[in-house]
This record gives sequence, C-alpha cells and structure tokens, in this order.
Amino acid sequence: MTTDTESTPPPLPNVSTTKEYDGIGRIPFLLGLLGISFASTGLELYSSGSLLPSLLALVLSFVLVIARLRNIGANSWLSLLILAPLLNLYLVFRCLVEPEGYQDTKQLDKAGNIASLIIGYTLFVTVIAVLVIVVKSIM
Repeated sequence: MTTDTESTPPPLPNVSTTKEYDGIGRIPFLLGLLGISFASTGLELYSSGSLLPSLLALVLSFVLVIARLRNIGANSWLSLLILAPLLNLYLVFRCLVEPEGYQDTKQLDKAGNIASLIIGYTLFVTVIAVLVIVVKSIM
C-alpha cells in the first residue's frame, strides 16, 4: 500500500525558463555607434589621408553589431550586411529597434515601437526633402 508522500516526485530545482542572451542592449549599441563615428571622424582629421581610422571603425562596427545580434537572438553572420549599401541601414534599424530575444518572441516592446516610429518618420521626412530638392533642381 502506497501513501501520498511515496507517490509524489521530488520538487525540481530552481530552473529558470527564461533564456539568457549575451551581447549588448539597444542603448549601449547606439552609444557605441556614436562613439565610433566621433572617434573615426576625429582620427581622420589628424591622420592625413590614412586608411587606418576607417578600417578601425569597420572592425569596431562588426564587433558592436555581432554583440547586438547575439542579444537579439539573431545569427551573427548577418553582421556581414554592414558591407552592403542600404542593407547596412536595414541591419542598424533592426539593431536599434528589436528587443532582447526578439528572434524567439517576434514581438516589439514599447521602446521598439517608439524607436521604429521615430526612425520611420525621420526616413519619410528625409525622402520627401530629397525629392523636393531634386524636383526644384530639375525645374
């Protein structure tokens, strides 16, 4: 004859069901991009035509994007999009908008929605301004 205490399994240890993501978040990514931009611009002013500041900025950008893609949960090979014109803008947009673990949830958080609206509005205004300038130069 068995009792209730014999038939119940032992309790499981404290195991978290949330997945941990390494890498960096959106704010450190943005600050890193700004830092790379300012540093490479400053170095180019003092390097008298050297290619070193641009190569250094490219390598640091790869490191930054790979860290951010890991945080999103995306494949690190997407960092190669840095080398493709216009696709690099898409990659930076994703890195700025998508929250940690986005590849698993496929849902933006409030900050991601706000960032996508700001970036989308800025892109829209930029395209309209360029079109106005082009049309005025033709006429």
